[in-house]
Amino acid sequence: MSMHDTTVTKRLSQAEALSGRAMRHANAGDLQAALPLLRQAEQDIRPLVEILPAARLELAVVLNDLALVLAWLGRPAEALTPLREAIALHRARLAATPPIDAGTRHAAGPADVGFLLANSLDSLGSRLAALGRHREAATAQREAITHYRDALAAAQTDVRAWELARALNNLSIRCADLEEHEEALEASREAVDLYHRVPSADPEQLTGLTHATANLALRLARLDHRAEAPGVAARAIELIARLPEPHPRSQLAALADSLTWLAWYLRRTGHPLRARSAARTARDLRRRA
Repeated sequence: MSMHDTTVTKRLSQAEALSGRAMRHANAGDLQAALPLLRQAEQDIRPLVEILPAARLELAVVLNDLALVLAWLGRPAEALTPLREAIALHRARLAATPPIDAGTRHAAGPADVGFLLANSLDSLGSRLAALGRHREAATAQREAITHYRDALAAAQTDVRAWELARALNNLSIRCADLEEHEEALEASREAVDLYHRVPSADPEQLTGLTHATANLALRLARLDHRAEAPGVAARAIELIARLPEPHPRSQLAALADSLTWLAWYLRRTGHPLRARSAARTARDLRRRA
């Protein structure tokens, strides 16, 4: 490696470290500190893209993280531009035949890039839904799931199946937004099954399972599956009791809204004790949110 190549690689590593620090701030809830660091990392990486192919992948990762922080700050419209650029970069990488130099935090095999592309599409679906663009959101979500399935098949492991589970839960919500309730229920069932198939002590996966279980209870109730919905709702309440402290991604308010609706449904269908439990849990969640 020449001195020039060494300098470029060092600059890329410094930008990677900067974006990593930004996401540590974001994960700790300090979004205002994270945002300028991510913008600086993006600015530092852009000049390297034409010099070092690996920088393209890192730029896409930083753009995805930038969009995520913007969304957590309540700015979903601003998140669309970096997300779409990240998706375009990932698509180009998947279409390219020469491997990218393994000089970044992220491996560059087809499965790895497939997961990154799927993650960005999953995020795009959520951002579009927040803007009321539900049909576009569902389209992005379905494509995300296709890429997750392809990436899991290429990786030949279920270790990251929870990412597909999260995307399936999001698809269920997107379908419900469009009144496509049967498809919503099908996606929700698969999401919960996947979370159970690959159990983990990771708090993020526990949060995902909790949201997916509550969503499954909603989907069952929406289609009036009276024999099944109360038990699933009770399981969701049990999981909520184990949730870690709130995180910017936690959406506890949305979970509380779901439980409030379930409390109404449980009262209406003759389950007063479970209805009270759901209503009490919803109140507790709102205090934590």
